[in-house]
Amino acid sequence: MKQINSFIAFLFLSTTMMAQTPDALFDQGNKAYNLGAYQEAISSYELVLKAEVHSSELYFNLANAYYRLGEVGESVFYFEKAKLLDPENKEILTNLQFAQNMSLDAIEVLPKSFFDQVIQTAMLSVVLGWTRNFAEVGRSALEMVVTRHQLELTDAALSDIVGGMKTLPPHDDVVEALRTLKSEGFRMAALTNSPVAVAKEQLVFAGLIEFFETVISVEEVDTLKPDARVYKYAIGKMNVEAKNTYLIAAHAWDVAGAMAVGCMGALIKRQGIATNPIAPEPTIVAGKLTAVAQRILEQHP
Repeated sequence: MKQINSFIAFLFLSTTMMAQTPDALFDQGNKAYNLGAYQEAISSYELVLKAEVHSSELYFNLANAYYRLGEVGESVFYFEKAKLLDPENKEILTNLQFAQNMSLDAIEVLPKSFFDQVIQTAMLSVVLGWTRNFAEVGRSALEMVVTRHQLELTDAALSDIVGGMKTLPPHDDVVEALRTLKSEGFRMAALTNSPVAVAKEQLVFAGLIEFFETVISVEEVDTLKPDARVYKYAIGKMNVEAKNTYLIAAHAWDVAGAMAVGCMGALIKRQGIATNPIAPEPTIVAGKLTAVAQRILEQHP
């Protein structure tokens, strides 16, 4: 009888948990964490994520729970996600640094290593003519980074890192700049290496979709940027001339690719970004998108 009653109670509690609100699940995770039940805390926090709720506090607590279990790689990843949402938070920065110092070989920040490897793999795909979609490129790049840093991540964590690109907040200058350009009558399209559905999800989450006339993906030409065919296709789809078109990006290689087919190029020179000395000088170089927008308005009144 006791076994049957316990089983029924377990089912009832599980059903109740599934019906809980994200706030209740978050509180439940915090209680489990404070009791030292770190895996239970992670389970509660992950249910919050499945409810499409994202916050720096959630990622911070999830990172701490993974750290307590000795899973430093996943801990660093979630501290980085917390930092993206709250970049000035001293507790996040301190714990992130501590987790990094505890990693083997003083590993780099995983997201930066990941993105650098994505770009390298994408370039290799273009040069060798591999027909790979961006999801495959991203996953293979991530597996290389994880192996390089001697980390062990579950398949779920690997998928979450790649999927996390859908829920990144925009830089604080982006909305103002896009609003300015649109109000002045400039037509804008998002040109992306991601599939259209993924790119639209990213733009919706970031609150930017309203500024773009359309989203154009490399999947429509079966290659990746900076292949010249991508930029030529986008120009044709928008029914414009290359000489009257700007490619605005925070990556010198992307700007160079568009300029190679006759477009003007605007490089957003954020921290860590440099112009390529062997590529043509971008038409506009500025530290923020708002400054790029202002320069465009000045050059094309």
